[in-house]
Amino acid sequence: MKNTSNIQKNPSPIINKEINKKNSSSEESGKEKEEENGLKVTDLNAVTPDMRPNAWEENLQEAMNDTSWYEVVAIQSGIPRLMMEEKEWFFNYLREQIILRGNESSMNSLHEIKNYFANLTRQGSHVSSTTQVALKRFLKNRQEQQQCSPYETITNGIRTYDGHPIPAYAKPRPSAAHIWNPVTNEWTR
Repeated sequence: MKNTSNIQKNPSPIINKEINKKNSSSEESGKEKEEENGLKVTDLNAVTPDMRPNAWEENLQEAMNDTSWYEVVAIQSGIPRLMMEEKEWFFNYLREQIILRGNESSMNSLHEIKNYFANLTRQGSHVSSTTQVALKRFLKNRQEQQQCSPYETITNGIRTYDGHPIPAYAKPRPSAAHIWNPVTNEWTR
């Protein structure tokens, strides 16, 4: 009995040579296949992400074109009307967030882009509240732009013309020929 168990623990050198010979021959045939095809067997079953430099932007564009998915995400956001009206802003914001966080290389599939976007807008999340603050800031700036004269611009929340600041109490600039006179506090030609 002792001899039998000892043999099972330590097989004879002849048996070891046979096992090693079989393993090495199967490894060699595997190597031949690897060299022949240029691929490893494990590589055939692996899911490889799209590693093209701008693949994530193509996936982002594809997500933007998926109307039914976008409508569902808008409903889940709690602000569906705004999301539908400002669709372009939301996708530009998503693009900025991906770049800002350096996630371009990790956004390898359409599924990852859609998940990221859904998390960015999901009602009640911290990220969603940050997104809504950015949206409100955008809408406020756009409204201010629309309220000022076409001959003015708003830079950092301050009305300006040709780089000159305009006082907050000043009436809209009447034309491109008018300049602000700080002495009389009015527009002059």
